[in-house]
Amino acid sequence: MTNQDKLNNLAADFQKWRAIRKYPREKTPQHLKDKAVKLAQYYSPSQIQDALNISGSTFHHWHKQIYAADELNGFIALPELPEIASAERNSEVSIELTCKNGNKLQVSGSISLELLTAITGAALA
Repeated sequence: MTNQDKLNNLAADFQKWRAIRKYPREKTPQHLKDKAVKLAQYYSPSQIQDALNISGSTFHHWHKQIYAADELNGFIALPELPEIASAERNSEVSIELTCKNGNKLQVSGSISLELLTAITGAALA
């Protein structure tokens, strides 16, 4: 199936959903939102908005909502740290932190105290 077929099929799915929804302001089903955002790999937002007959702010909100959820499951970006003086050699560590919400952070290997402080601070923020 080509990307154009995917866009056309999604546009048809939106039309079907609009025809059977109970209320004009009913929330768009999540599976339709997900498919629309995935098509952003191949089409500009305006092409998707035109094909699906949705507003730019709606599409932007969906995109932001889906990728914000993905970011919660990803890695924490750490700032670049300056080189450590030769007197402050790295130490071998192995640490596992478990937050109340079930998220875990595992760190092991040769690491400086400064970097370890930055990592744990970012994880607990």
